Amino acid sequence: MDGWQRRYRLSNGPGGLGVSCTAEGLALAGVPLLAKGAGGFQARPVAEVSVLLKRAYAGIGPHAAVLPSLVKIADALNRGDLVQAMIRAVHLRLPELDWDAAVRLARANDNLAKYSPDQPRDWHGRWADGEGGEREAGGPVEAKPAASSGREAATKPKKRDADIPKAQALPPVSTASDFAIPANPYHAPPVFRFADDIEQANNSLWQESLAPLSQPNAPRCLETGEKVREHGATVVARQDGALEFQNKDGKGVTCRDFRPDLQVKDPTHYSLLGTTHTHPYDDGRVGVSFSGGDTQVLLDNPINFSLVQSGDKQFMFLKTKQTRRSDSYENVIKYQDDRVKYLMDELGYPSDTANRIANVEAAKNYGLAYYEGDHGVLRRIYPEVR
Repeated sequence: MDGWQRRYRLSNGPGGLGVSCTAEGLALAGVPLLAKGAGGFQARPVAEVSVLLKRAYAGIGPHAAVLPSLVKIADALNRGDLVQAMIRAVHLRLPELDWDAAVRLARANDNLAKYSPDQPRDWHGRWADGEGGEREAGGPVEAKPAASSGREAATKPKKRDADIPKAQALPPVSTASDFAIPANPYHAPPVFRFADDIEQANNSLWQESLAPLSQPNAPRCLETGEKVREHGATVVARQDGALEFQNKDGKGVTCRDFRPDLQVKDPTHYSLLGTTHTHPYDDGRVGVSFSGGDTQVLLDNPINFSLVQSGDKQFMFLKTKQTRRSDSYENVIKYQDDRVKYLMDELGYPSDTANRIANVEAAKNYGLAYYEGDHGVLRRIYPEVR
């Protein structure tokens, strides 16, 4: 088995040093491999990509197969088919970089860009126009390996003043009217921001989920053998539109399946909106989103959205007027749980990528809008925001 015969995966999380593919484009260790203009995504020039990959992999690598695939990934993103783009991105078979290789790649990209050192960038590290907007295609792009790679700060390239990201304004806090059911997924809001008190309450649920891990004698669940428990709550709206939690832990704390209590307390002053719950694991896994059971609860109950928290990552399904009830619980399992298992066991996808693919497919199948984010800010993944 040679050095390239291995299992490949996407690195969509912050600080990833491998290939990432999101609605924002395709990148390797943060360096874009696609350009985006008024006409959508397109592959960067062949000569540029060749230089970048040679620097990243020290002149060795499966470069010939990569270049034509970039065009197909750009086409998939332009069609709004994020799942197909992610699958093709994995099939690029580009191994994750080490820190030194990521630095070489970032420097090569800097040299290609011939950027202005005085130009500001947004909080993602993308070049901005000085007003908080992203630079149009053809403008220079610089990306540096993120600090979370585990290397000491002393080994990082020295920062210039222009390397310090400028603060990006947060979207306004979402209120009850923002969670009203839209006509279809394309009319769903592009972004949601939960108020600080809701975000703090979600974090408290997450900490409660992990609390048994610090208790040596905490009982283990008979079904899973794990100590952790799912915690959650019902999300309601006050008359002024602000959100609150009710019925914390629903119908009882369980090992794996949060069972919400949707009976609103004081219904003259509060209205039912949605649910939130956690997905913890004893082994420390995070970023695990919806199960088929979660989706079935959303489809078959009078709630507008379902929110899941797993570590810092948050996921949300929003109903639309095109959302249909599930045919049966078993069919929802088919579209999600079995699909995730197949993607991981048979195709070798990591759990976060497999879950995202299954979530987007479920959203398409049931007429939902799908969101991902962290720290209370979630952006629409499906349909892609244009």
